[in-house]
Amino acid sequence: MENLNDRILQYVEDNRKGNRRYDGIAEGLEMYDKVDAGLLRAALQELEDENLLFLQPDGTYQTRSQANIEEGRIRINRSGIGYVTREDSDSSIRIAEKDQMDAMDGDTVLVRCAPWEYEGEVVKIVTHSRDHLIATYADSGHGLRLVLDDERLRDKPVKILDNRSVTPVDGLKVRCDIEKYSGPLTLRVDKVIGHKDDPGIDLLSILLDHEIDPEFPEEVMAQAEAVSQTVSEEEMAGRTDLREEIIVTIDGDDSKDFDDAVSVVPEENGWLLKVSIADVSHYIPADSPLDVEARKRGCSTYVTNYVVPMLPHILSNGICSLNPHV
Repeated sequence: MENLNDRILQYVEDNRKGNRRYDGIAEGLEMYDKVDAGLLRAALQELEDENLLFLQPDGTYQTRSQANIEEGRIRINRSGIGYVTREDSDSSIRIAEKDQMDAMDGDTVLVRCAPWEYEGEVVKIVTHSRDHLIATYADSGHGLRLVLDDERLRDKPVKILDNRSVTPVDGLKVRCDIEKYSGPLTLRVDKVIGHKDDPGIDLLSILLDHEIDPEFPEEVMAQAEAVSQTVSEEEMAGRTDLREEIIVTIDGDDSKDFDDAVSVVPEENGWLLKVSIADVSHYIPADSPLDVEARKRGCSTYVTNYVVPMLPHILSNGICSLNPHV
């Protein structure tokens, strides 16, 4: 099938002014019988699904370049205008609100825009960047209504699915799962964050809105708490004991986790520099819950004087840290 896909793309690319409808492609590739027809239709559909081929209203097929399609991440400003950076340059394609389909800020989209033009339209949303939104219950004068924290989405028609485990209260902030992205945006209240006037709730809301959860899943914490905080005799075998050497980290006095450290020792012909790196992988097996969660987070996140760690503090500040005298 892959070879057939390549042949189809090559035929469409080479026949810019020729017959690029189904019949023309079948004839050009000499695929005439019923078996060939089934294979060809399946290949054409696969190429469409992979966004490599585009069926036009007149029945002709075009490659991505022929259809003037570019892929990128859309950024939408507060006034509702979207921008997608072109694939091969630093210039951007401007997309009016009416031409954005149901794309939200951060989504990966396909945009139709000729190389000489600067305004385009979204023709397909490849992936959504968000699967939940933060909202606040507010008194509208006619009862409580849920208001999205993201001002760019407040004009969208929204449908809220009932969640009887959550009791609406004026000022209550909640996280909502997105059940449906279009016609209308459909949300289900998933988690209570807290009241908007509670200390730290504004910061927590921002973190959760950016897919950064300060809390770790139960199975991750269970694995972390099962890790011994001392090095066993078996683990010391084959390792070098550096506890008596003078080794320093370049960290502030309030630092809790030490990922790396250095020491410098004079020798006859110069200096010996040693760089120590925390052996985190020894305590976190590949593809374990801890590993999967750490990859999902990517790094620790620092916001003002608050940190959301990549690993639970029991590990990042404990056995996985280059602490003194151990």
